[in-house]
Amino acid sequence: MQLIMTIHGHWRWILAIVAVVAIVKFLIGWLGNQKVTQLDKTIANAFAGVMTVQLVLGVINIIYVLSLGTFNPRLHGEHLLTGIIAVALSHMVPMRKDDRPDQARFRSGFILTLVSLIAAVMNVILVRGGWMY
Repeated sequence: MQLIMTIHGHWRWILAIVAVVAIVKFLIGWLGNQKVTQLDKTIANAFAGVMTVQLVLGVINIIYVLSLGTFNPRLHGEHLLTGIIAVALSHMVPMRKDDRPDQARFRSGFILTLVSLIAAVMNVILVRGGWMY
């Protein structure tokens, strides 16, 4: 289980890299009046996927903590809830085809990805008691 916990801790850096790529790409697309391409959809899907992997690793850790009888509702419960919110936001990134202009899709993608990343960062701060590498 220590390996899963370690992977969960280090996976956040992959999450951060993918999030920054998505934020930059969506901001450029929004401000540059670009068309949504397959690459944009792939980046949005990658971000949602990386966030989901992080949540699954976290849930495995929570189950382990529950099995040990060391579950702390304030710490572990809030961490799980905040993680679920961050993942839900990541899955709302609207790079699918719809009736809105591409700039609106980029703008929504930028905002949702940024808010999801902020929730993830706040989640790390919550569980660790501050920002630590």
